[in-house]
Amino acid sequence: MPTRVLVIISEPEKPNPGDLSAFAKLYKLTASETRILNYLMQQNDTKEIAETLHINMTTLRSHLSALFAKTNTKNQHGLIKFCLSHHLSIN
Repeated sequence: MPTRVLVIISEPEKPNPGDLSAFAKLYKLTASETRILNYLMQQNDTKEIAETLHINMTTLRSHLSALFAKTNTKNQHGLIKFCLSHHLSIN
């Protein structure tokens, strides 16, 4: 029987499409930032997110600023667009 070789090439740092936890790990998001991002991906507005998570708007804005910095985006629209480019889906 002839010898056969199987070569698998992967990008372990690149998250699987739609995998929010891998995306969060890749961009070093905290659990709170990941939850907020998930709510944003579900098209919740900031007031709804703050109420759902029982945090004030100042805290939410702080988390959003951290998300923008970690993903090199400038606003919520840019953040969502960036996430969609990584094929993230709603959890």
